[in-house]
Amino acid sequence: MNAQDEISKLEEQRCAAMTSGDLAALEKLLADTLTYTHSSAVVDDKESYIESIRSGRVQYLSVERFDTRSWDYGNTVVTVGRARIDVKVGGVEKNLNMRYCNAWVKTARGWQFALWQSTPIPKT
Repeated sequence: MNAQDEISKLEEQRCAAMTSGDLAALEKLLADTLTYTHSSAVVDDKESYIESIRSGRVQYLSVERFDTRSWDYGNTVVTVGRARIDVKVGGVEKNLNMRYCNAWVKTARGWQFALWQSTPIPKT
C-alpha cells in the first residue's frame, strides 16, 4: 500500500474518532506537535483540541471529505480538498462548508496527523 492510500485510511479513522468522541484513537492519531486551525481562525494544539471534545464544548456530528488530492514527500503526506462538517460548538449547531489542507508526518510511532488549515467557502 502506498503512503497516500495509507493516509486515506487513517483520515477515515480520524474522522470516525472525531464523530464518535473516541479520544484514545485521537490520542494515537494526532501528532504531539499538532496545529489545528479551524475555519473560524481559532487555533488548537493537540491538548486543547482533545480537551474541547472531552469537555463536550465541541461535538462533531458528521465529517464528509471530497475532491481530495494528495502528495507524498517521503515522511510527509499533504492533502488538499473540500469538507462538510456538522458540529455543535457550545451547544450551537453549525454546518461548515470549507476547503482544507492537512499534513500527516511519519514519526517513530507511525503516521500522525500534524496539521489542519481550513477556510470557509462563502454561501452564494
